[in-house]
Amino acid sequence: MRFKRINFTGDMVYQYRELGPGESGRVYRLKVPSGFLAAIQKVANRYYATQGAGIYYRWTIDGVQVEDKIERRIGNFYSPTEFDPPLWAKSEVEFYGYNPTVATYILEVQLYGYFLEVPKEEAVVG
Repeated sequence: MRFKRINFTGDMVYQYRELGPGESGRVYRLKVPSGFLAAIQKVANRYYATQGAGIYYRWTIDGVQVEDKIERRIGNFYSPTEFDPPLWAKSEVEFYGYNPTVATYILEVQLYGYFLEVPKEEAVVG
């Protein structure tokens, strides 16, 4: 049986959010359509190593933290970190940003992958 595959496009790939001093909020969100799984193949984010000391991300897949308090660049936009095999999501992928500094910063996330059509009763992701 052949399943439909749809590559991420547009705002499924790149999202950003401006966070003012002391602000936090969702920087990236990908909702997985019903009847599909999401394969996450590559990830990149903007990280302010020197200017924004203290800025960090939290990354979740299906409500489970992938990594707590990410205070580094996962991958850069010209060479994102690859996941082989891909990371799988059943419902959503989210990145939240936290800016405890006294300046405003733009936090960015880039995520490449695809949706794979799979009947929910057959989907097993671990």
